[in-house]
Amino acid sequence: MESTKNVAINNVHLREIQESLARDEIKISLEELLDIIIDLSAKNKQKVLETIKNRRKKSDFLMKEWLSTPIETDKTDAVHDHDLVI
Repeated sequence: MESTKNVAINNVHLREIQESLARDEIKISLEELLDIIIDLSAKNKQKVLETIKNRRKKSDFLMKEWLSTPIETDKTDAVHDHDLVI
């Protein structure tokens, strides 16, 4: 199911690119567009890898920042609350 969802999401992005090109009077099939994207990615492998690494670093930084942010909560006494229920 997850792969079907990913295909649908990717299809939406490809269609957006296709529509943008069509506005510039460039008509191209989704298959041809995907082939071109794959070719460009293969030719610029190093740049693609750098972009992936930079996104992961940014994501890791944001996660660490989020984890280090204290959250204010009210103190609770779970045992006492449990005893009140029983």
